Amino acid sequence: PLGTGRPISIAWMKGRSRAYKLNTRNPNGNTVISVVFNERCDMLVATAMVGDDRPAATESSVIEFLNGNTVMRWAEITLGL
Repeated sequence: PLGTGRPISIAWMKGRSRAYKLNTRNPNGNTVISVVFNERCDMLVATAMVGDDRPAATESSVIEFLNGNTVMRWAEITLGL
């Protein structure tokens, strides 16, 4: 892990975000952001590969995407949220 996780909000749901450094030589990057959030008994997990070593700079874009209509519509239909 690259530091401690931090609280996040995706729509009305609460969760946590945390960055990790991978021990691999991947041309797409070696840092990932993990975002976990829940609604009662339903939990969603998203992992984003970051192309550089600055996950904090990318985290807001990941959160914005997860808060978008496409993801929220999918969650509502698939999970019945």
